Amino acid sequence: LALVQVADRVERAGAVAEQGFGEVAARLRDVRSKATPGMDAIVSVSIAYAQFGLENPRLYQAIHTAELWHSAVADTGASKRDWVKAARDARDRAFVEFRRAVSEAQNAGALNRTPTDVAAQAMTALVDGYLFQALEENVDADHTLEKRLEYVARLVAVILNGLAGPNALIPE
Repeated sequence: LALVQVADRVERAGAVAEQGFGEVAARLRDVRSKATPGMDAIVSVSIAYAQFGLENPRLYQAIHTAELWHSAVADTGASKRDWVKAARDARDRAFVEFRRAVSEAQNAGALNRTPTDVAAQAMTALVDGYLFQALEENVDADHTLEKRLEYVARLVAVILNGLAGPNALIPE
């Protein structure tokens, strides 16, 4: 019975994560497609991700729940959906928008040869870290959404300045 309850919770969490990351992916794709390729696109995608989390804190927290991502339970029956895989696939579709923005910036010569996945993960880690502080630790709770997003843009600029510099190469 306990295993069934865990599987049910993982199934629900996976469904929520698939839906939530689907919303994130659509928002990021839209923002990236409208932004000027290069640094502007990376900043815009990062801000859009932060805005999603700040405007939808419970959904953001739900799509990142450890119960799903640390779960050893996966539905393998032909009639059941593997919700962990479905959630992972949806998360990857959102992350690809960061990779595309970074790749376009690299192709434009705005970033160094840092591996695309590493640079993209640096952006998502930065935003996720800020959202953890804002949502879990109540950092900047008295700031407006606009002020919080301006701060995220400043944080992203710090990382981008490092990635744009000639001494910022990371071995593959």
